[in-house]
Amino acid sequence: MKYSLILFFTFCILLGMMSSCEENEVVTYSCPDISGEWEWKKFVGGFGGPTITPESLGKTKSLIITDTSFTIFINDTLRSSTAYKCNPIPNSHYTLLTIRLGSGEIYVPAIQSDTLVLSDVSGGDKDFYWRK
Repeated sequence: MKYSLILFFTFCILLGMMSSCEENEVVTYSCPDISGEWEWKKFVGGFGGPTITPESLGKTKSLIITDTSFTIFINDTLRSSTAYKCNPIPNSHYTLLTIRLGSGEIYVPAIQSDTLVLSDVSGGDKDFYWRK
């Protein structure tokens, strides 16, 4: 009798645990709003690399980003213009939002106040831009 009672309560507990589980929620991710005009302020190399500024390089760089295009100017001259997509890349701990340019480069975008940080996923390099 005691064994049957323990088995019954174990079954009830398991049944209660299974019925309390919620359906997996569908989570949607969206890229931060990076659209606008951006002026390059510095590059910080990943893994202890150098810090490069427009003054040390002798070049200016600016971006014009719309909802679908990513345009780069070097010294006010058009360098490239390409489409881009924002893609979530989930792993076991978090979901990483990336920007994949039509030319193949992949960046992780972050907005901190009026600063856009584009981190290169291949080496940890970071470019910092200020909103114009």
